[in-house]
Amino acid sequence: MKKKKTPTRLPKIILVGGGHAHALFLLYWSKLSEKPAAVTLISLSDYAPYSGMLPGLVAGHFGHDETHIDLRELCRHAGATFIQGRADAVDPSRQQVMMSNDTSLNYDILSINAGAGPNLATTGADNLTIPVKPISDFYQVWMELLSQIQTPKQFNAPLSIAVVGGGASGVELIQAMHHRLQREAASGASYNLSLVQRGRGQPENYPKGLQQKFATRLARQGIAVHEKFSVNRVEKNTESSLLHASDGRKLAANYIIWCTQAIGAPWLKRTQLPLDGDGFIEIEDTLQAVGHPLIFACGDCASMVNHKIPKAGVYAVRQAETLTHNILALLNKESLRVFKPQRSYLSIVTGGDQWALAARGGLSLPICSPRLVWQWKRHIDKRFMAQFQF
Repeated sequence: MKKKKTPTRLPKIILVGGGHAHALFLLYWSKLSEKPAAVTLISLSDYAPYSGMLPGLVAGHFGHDETHIDLRELCRHAGATFIQGRADAVDPSRQQVMMSNDTSLNYDILSINAGAGPNLATTGADNLTIPVKPISDFYQVWMELLSQIQTPKQFNAPLSIAVVGGGASGVELIQAMHHRLQREAASGASYNLSLVQRGRGQPENYPKGLQQKFATRLARQGIAVHEKFSVNRVEKNTESSLLHASDGRKLAANYIIWCTQAIGAPWLKRTQLPLDGDGFIEIEDTLQAVGHPLIFACGDCASMVNHKIPKAGVYAVRQAETLTHNILALLNKESLRVFKPQRSYLSIVTGGDQWALAARGGLSLPICSPRLVWQWKRHIDKRFMAQFQF
C-alpha cells in the first residue's frame, strides 16, 4: 500500500496594514501564476484611503469609492486571506503577531505597512482636537461637521474651524474645507477658517514663489493665517476650545483639526523592533527591520537608517516593487535588492477647487496653468486607483 504524500506546508506571509506598498504588493502577487506562500493581510478597516486624494474627497470632487481601495476585494483577487482586526504586538523570537482580541498568528515572513499616527503630545491635544490620521476617522467627523452646517437653523455665532499644521497637508486641507463649505453650507450659516502654523510660508519648506501664490489665495478665500504660532496647550473654553501659543497668543475654535508632523503608532513599541526617535521602525536599504531579516517595514511607519526621506506617499509606492522582489527572493533564498530613494520628487499642492501648483527639488514648476496642473494630478491619481478596479 502506497504511503500518502504529506502536503508541503506553504510559508506564511503576514502583511500588517493596508498601506500603498501592501496594496501594490497584493496587486503584484495576483499576477503570479503559482503562489509560493500563503498571504494574510491584517487591517482594521476593509477600505484603505489613497492619501493623495484626501483633499479632493474633503472638497467633494471625488466620492468614497473613487478614493479608497477595497482591501477585501483586493485580497480575493490576489488569493490572499483578509483579517479585519488590529495588530497589537509582535514577538520576533516566536515569529508571531499578537492581535488586540488576544489571538495570535504565526508567520515565516512579516511585513508592516501601517502608516503613522498623530503626535498628540501637546497638552489637551489628545481629547480636544481631531487628528487627520487615521483618515477614515477624520473623514467621518468631517461628514458629521458638514451635516451640521448644511442643516438650516438659526446660527447664534459663526462656526470656527482651525487647522493646526502649515505643511502641504494642512494648506490643502483647509482650502478643501473652504471649497466644500462655500458650496454646501446652509443659507444663513456663517463660519470662519484659520490656519495655525509653527513656521512661516504656506506650505512650509516650499519654494517662495509657490508660497506667495498660496498666501495670496488663502487671503482671497478669507482664511486667517497665524504664523509662528507654536501651540503649547489646548484648553476647553465654554462652547469652543482654546489654542495657546508659547508667545502668549490665544485662538478659540469650535473644531481643531490636528495636521502636524506624525509619529510612529504606539503599538510599534510592542514589536521588539528598533525604533527611531519618532517611534518609526528602523530599516535597512533592503526594507528589512534592522537586526530582523524576516521582518520588512515600508511607507510612513518605517525610517531608513541610511537615508533621510520625508513621509510622502511616493516613497511607499516606489518601495512596493522592492518589497515584492525581496520577499520572493527570501522565499527562494536569492539575493535581495536595495531600495534607492530618489533625491527629489514631484509634489503637487492643491488649492480647494480645481487649482494646483507643482514643485520639485526646491523649485516651482511653472509648467502650465493651475487648472491644468490640477487636471494632471487628477489623471495621475485616477490612473493609480484604476489598478485596483477588478
